[in-house]
Amino acid sequence: MSAVERAPMIGREREIAAISTALSQLSAGSARVIAVTGDPGLGKTRLLEETTHLACGYGYPVLTGRVPYGSRGAADPLSDALHDYRYGINLSDSPRDLFTRIAAPGLVLILDDVDRADSAAIEELLRLLRRPPHAPVLVVLAYRPRQVAAWPHQYVIGGGHPCHVDWLPLDPLDADETARLVAAHPVLSWRPTLHSDSGGNPSYLRVLAEEGTGPASGTWALSGELADLSPTAQLAASAAAVLGDPFAPAAVAAVAELPGPDVHTAIDELARHDLVRPVDADGRFVFRHPVVGAVAYAAAAPAWRLTAHARAAVALRAIGTASHAMAHHVERSAAVGDRAAIALLITAARADGETMTPTRSRWLRAALRLLPAGSRAPRPATLMAALAATLAAEGRLAESRVTLHRAWPEIVAHDSRTYDRLAGLGAMVEWLLCRNAEGRALLGRAGGTTSRESTTLLPTHALALAVIDMADGHLDSCRRRSAEALTGAAHSGGRALAGVGHGLILVADCLDVRADDAAPRLDTLAALVDGLVDGELAGNLVAAGLLGVGELMTGRPVDALRHLDRALTVARAAGTLLAVPHLQAGRAFVLRALGRLAEAAAAAAEAVELATTSGSDEQLVLALAARCCVATWTGDRDGALRAGAAATAWRARRPSRWVTALAHRMYAEARLAAGDREGGRTLIDALGGADLPELDRWSRPHTYELLTRLELAGDSRADARGWAVRAGTTVTASGPPQRAGMAELAIAEALAAEEPVTALCHAAAAARILDSAGLRLDAARAWLAGGVAAAAGGDPQQAAVQLRRAQAVFDAAGAYGWSRYAVAERRRLAGRAPRTGASAPRSGLDTLTSRERQVAMLVSEGLTNRRVAQRLHVTEKTVETHLSRIFAKLCVGSRVEMARVCLAPATKAG
Repeated sequence: MSAVERAPMIGREREIAAISTALSQLSAGSARVIAVTGDPGLGKTRLLEETTHLACGYGYPVLTGRVPYGSRGAADPLSDALHDYRYGINLSDSPRDLFTRIAAPGLVLILDDVDRADSAAIEELLRLLRRPPHAPVLVVLAYRPRQVAAWPHQYVIGGGHPCHVDWLPLDPLDADETARLVAAHPVLSWRPTLHSDSGGNPSYLRVLAEEGTGPASGTWALSGELADLSPTAQLAASAAAVLGDPFAPAAVAAVAELPGPDVHTAIDELARHDLVRPVDADGRFVFRHPVVGAVAYAAAAPAWRLTAHARAAVALRAIGTASHAMAHHVERSAAVGDRAAIALLITAARADGETMTPTRSRWLRAALRLLPAGSRAPRPATLMAALAATLAAEGRLAESRVTLHRAWPEIVAHDSRTYDRLAGLGAMVEWLLCRNAEGRALLGRAGGTTSRESTTLLPTHALALAVIDMADGHLDSCRRRSAEALTGAAHSGGRALAGVGHGLILVADCLDVRADDAAPRLDTLAALVDGLVDGELAGNLVAAGLLGVGELMTGRPVDALRHLDRALTVARAAGTLLAVPHLQAGRAFVLRALGRLAEAAAAAAEAVELATTSGSDEQLVLALAARCCVATWTGDRDGALRAGAAATAWRARRPSRWVTALAHRMYAEARLAAGDREGGRTLIDALGGADLPELDRWSRPHTYELLTRLELAGDSRADARGWAVRAGTTVTASGPPQRAGMAELAIAEALAAEEPVTALCHAAAAARILDSAGLRLDAARAWLAGGVAAAAGGDPQQAAVQLRRAQAVFDAAGAYGWSRYAVAERRRLAGRAPRTGASAPRSGLDTLTSRERQVAMLVSEGLTNRRVAQRLHVTEKTVETHLSRIFAKLCVGSRVEMARVCLAPATKAG
């Protein structure tokens, strides 16, 4: 039994509950029936195995019968069940009489694969169901409703049964259940499309999740279905699998080399077995699921498949099929030097290039493989250049780089225009692979120079160098290059180039905190991006991504999310994966700022997955930094530490300066959250010392605020004040709100213990700034700091209000790391209340309503919620509601703490 089959059943809780109920009532009742129905692979057999296990727990004997695949004799699951029951009984008795005699104190009869039973077996089963035994027998049937004969299913869903009948139709798993099933089994590999690809079918899920790990354990059942077919139907299935969905009978006849009438008979047989289904009014069919077609394809002999693809190509060409629909067959059957095949593959690649589907690179590779030695039309380098661009768009950067380097010698020797066109792409690939020097060298050979003072480059080359300049921290040069590109774009009408140029200048201005320059630039870029239709935006994704970053850095997270979401949707529709890791990492940071942590975690996870596939350390470090950040907020300390450690240990070369610094800061946050103050401080020290020269100016207040908390964790209040002062000196009145908010927050945290009144003012300012910018979680941190300051200043009521408010935001967002901190502070505050002297503020009991006071006193006396409800003539739910309000008003987290607060006045009076 495979790992999936051994697993506890996921997503079948309702069905298991119904079966458990039937078993628990069996000994006291009479016969009853449970029908488990559903498409193949949904888990009917697995549910019957669970039924057997449950029945054994009740001590009931279990008889099981099924029709095995490949049966050539009688197909009778009922006889199969009785055949295994060898206790000296008279097998010539009718099943009804037999079960009546042997059922006490109960008997469970499990019949699987009833849809494959022969007509005689179906009639015998129906006689048993229409006149059930007068005994406690539970009959559990499993069948496919599409394939079973009409009578059994009509009996189940109809009325007027002589015994109780439960119908349990199995539905596909939902997305959450699919994720849980995969997570429960290390042998299965998760990917974001697994649920949609499998349709929630556990069997197909198993096959798809085990791809690439050897023969999938889920294919045996599908192979068994094919083995039940006649030889002609098996041949037709293989031919249909070669053609792919959807397929027409005439094409199947050509590929299988069968007469038309024989093919129609074979397809009817496939349909009866629910292996294929009609799809449209044109008489075409599809396999029940692509996995079924894949198994049928694998079942055919390899050499036969080659000739079958050749016949498919001929048949499809004869009816005028488009090139991209024939490319699959030509790829598998054409010989080297076949000029017609090469031309068809190139045409198919161009057609697919309109949406950049993954098959585009496949067709180009096939065309390259078929080129004869010394080909001049087309040249291999020309195809390699197209392939490299396609691989880059698909996010396969390492392969793109290798392909480009294979093409460069011939392109340099024969085609300088192509070199100029590809040099910008090559430089971007080198940058993403953290090879900035190689990228500059490529552009230098294209006729420009690697000097940052040159202004004689093509616009695309200028933008590529601007990106590398930003990565290396040369922001002034980045702005100059981008401005040069904007001038060239204005002459050529290149809206895509203009968008990237404006975006680079915008982010450079944000990193340098040039707010007066950034604001109008942001409005210009937003208008440009919003004015693009989706087709234009597909070629301008970098501009949309830079716009989102700029909007986040200037305190517009809602606008940032809107633009990043649209860019992501367009990228996926166009099949362009190159920008997706950056877009998803950016979304993760934006969603974190907005307090949508579950979505942020999903975005970071996809960014990490795609960046790992791309081979880009630039993308991977950014994605891991996003994952580390989100995991720290959600309280997943182990996950945050793993991501942070990976983000600061590059696979090969150092990523961009600002990405490296971001990764260090996120990892330092994770180390502090895990209680490793020294580790966090070491990471920040790597950024160059007190002035943080390795860090962009925009990030410095955030980092000084982190340093403030690092020092407070070590009880170094003087050093904490010093960092807070530095945070304050780095901000300006016209700067982005996050920077000002972080500076105010740092001061509040540093002064909370010694100057609580001043600290409370700074906390209020931080909360106001951050909340107005939509940065809800950061505002909650300011409320938390305000609560700590108020408690230190002897104002427990103000402290309770602030701490409750912060905890509510943290809990709603799933920010459990910070929520734990807020709970600890509330408990610390509650612990102070009984020890206050006569001059302390009025007791929290005064804030309770009369009913809340009644509930509080009764619970403090030791009564349970039920006893309190009985005493006050209310429901338990009402008592629970009162208690939640009481806990919040008294700032306590348990009944014991509440009792201490409630009984304190009586103790003093005594």
